[in-house]
Amino acid sequence: MTRGRRRVRSRCACGDFSRERKLPPPVRQHPVIAASRNYRIDLAYPQIKVAIEVDGYRWHSNRLSWDKDRTKLAALQGEGWHVVHATHDLATRNTDLLLAAIRRALGASLPLDGP
Repeated sequence: MTRGRRRVRSRCACGDFSRERKLPPPVRQHPVIAASRNYRIDLAYPQIKVAIEVDGYRWHSNRLSWDKDRTKLAALQGEGWHVVHATHDLATRNTDLLLAAIRRALGASLPLDGP
């Protein structure tokens, strides 16, 4: 795992990102079966089928890993999951954009406070 991927994951996970922005903490590495395959979602709100996938360049820079990731995305969406993609840039420089995408995905299903 790259330093950037760890940083994105730690900011998005139960740490400062969710607390600072008053988001409920997501479940890390949530197991799910989709399209008859076993997957793990980086960060999830399983009760409302919202997934946050951390997209690091190191893990998505070759054709095989990119294709596997697109297959996982299609499988999750086919099961009704809403997937938000988080990158290092979004988590560190454009936090408000990432937060807006997560809040939109969570919708009215969870009470959210604050800016």
